[in-house]
Amino acid sequence: MRRITCALSLIFVVASGAAVHVQNAPQPLNWAGDDEKRVAELAAGGNRDDGANVVLWTPAGALGADERRALVARLDRGVAALRTLVGSHDWQTVGDRKITYYVSADRFVAHASGRAAVFIPLIRLQDGKAPYLHEAMHELLATAETRGPMDPARLERIKQRPLWLGEGLPDYVALTAAASTGTTEGDVFDIGGLDGVDRTCATRLAGPAGPEVLRFIGAVGRPDALFTTERQTVAPTFYACSTSFTHGSGPRFIRQGEKAQAQAARIQLEQLGLTLDTYRLDVGRYPTTQEGLAALRQRPFGVDRWDGPYLKKDVPKDPWDRPYIYRSPGEGGRPYDLVSLGADGAPGGEGDNRDVTSWEGDKG
Repeated sequence: MRRITCALSLIFVVASGAAVHVQNAPQPLNWAGDDEKRVAELAAGGNRDDGANVVLWTPAGALGADERRALVARLDRGVAALRTLVGSHDWQTVGDRKITYYVSADRFVAHASGRAAVFIPLIRLQDGKAPYLHEAMHELLATAETRGPMDPARLERIKQRPLWLGEGLPDYVALTAAASTGTTEGDVFDIGGLDGVDRTCATRLAGPAGPEVLRFIGAVGRPDALFTTERQTVAPTFYACSTSFTHGSGPRFIRQGEKAQAQAARIQLEQLGLTLDTYRLDVGRYPTTQEGLAALRQRPFGVDRWDGPYLKKDVPKDPWDRPYIYRSPGEGGRPYDLVSLGADGAPGGEGDNRDVTSWEGDKG
């Protein structure tokens, strides 16, 4: 009987230990699982505020009307700056759609969706650590591969990507955009901004999470703990070092975006030039400086042979979101001049700040 009792006791201890082990095992996180519910709740009883570049949904009573307007204005500036830095590309799934922010009272990890929708927990708004621009950057970088339901093969392909760059680059560009617009970006993991992130990374790599995180910095893959209930054990180190290590590639990425914008301006100028030529064939002359490019959309007073509109949409702005300068007649005997003032919005300039013109592509 004593042997049986001891055996039963041993079985109980082993079983209890196993139960404790299972209970404490890391559990996977699914922070997007309730997104549809969050959207429905906000649509039914929340506040909606629209800006030029964003839509903001907040729970009723979470913010006053003035606070919501101020936040929308801040997000408008930030998202516009992101678009300027990133540029517009065929592979982007978001396109020119507004970024919609859903602020929910649920407890979850802030995240993007790949569908121009960002989800932010209310507590992050309240503690000033909401990563608004970081998540918006994920939207601007989203491709067809990163959105929609995850089948096992697709999930495995995404797991093999360099997550340090996938998180570090959005952080770097978000902080750069915030600085350029005089706004602040939430510092979820207290990395210390671009000025302090290198020091923070070095300090944290010397801590217990350092060896595990370092395996995935500058390499493919990701720490699995980031996506479990053990996330907090590695996330502060991983995000600090991802942003720190992106310092080298971030400026290069931004320069490539600015070169792409200059090329986009040249293409737009060529297209506008063809449209102006069509206008001249109908009317017998180009629009005057006073009539401007608006004459391509609406008949100027006293012009009888106008057969427009010559543009299907409104007159486009340049890639830096500024109107093109048009004058006719142009200088030096040219029938007209079309000019974009480049990245800095000032005449002349060098490098990425050079003017882009209708008569010579770009002007130094």
